[in-house]
Amino acid sequence: MRTTIASRPGTSGRIHTMKILCKVNQAAWFRRGIDAPLARFEIEVDPAKLTQEERNLVADHLRNGNEFDWPSFVPPAATYEAFMDVVKRGLEAHKESSGEEMWHAA
Repeated sequence: MRTTIASRPGTSGRIHTMKILCKVNQAAWFRRGIDAPLARFEIEVDPAKLTQEERNLVADHLRNGNEFDWPSFVPPAATYEAFMDVVKRGLEAHKESSGEEMWHAA
């Protein structure tokens, strides 16, 4: 998992972000009419801005350090927002299938 220390405009100090490599199912994107020239894309995520449930889901799907293996959902685009949409839908699906309130028991 690569961690980048970046300074954001308008903030003092440094913000820790992680670069997550997201694999893309190019065939699924092609079927939906989405351009996917590469088999993966990279996004920066600030773990502190995610809920504990979201962090648990992402961590459970990380392979080889920083490669996010998508749940069964196909993101609509190669963006942070699409990544978070997949995470939120994954949490909802897990809650529905298990009846649990959390991805992991605390």
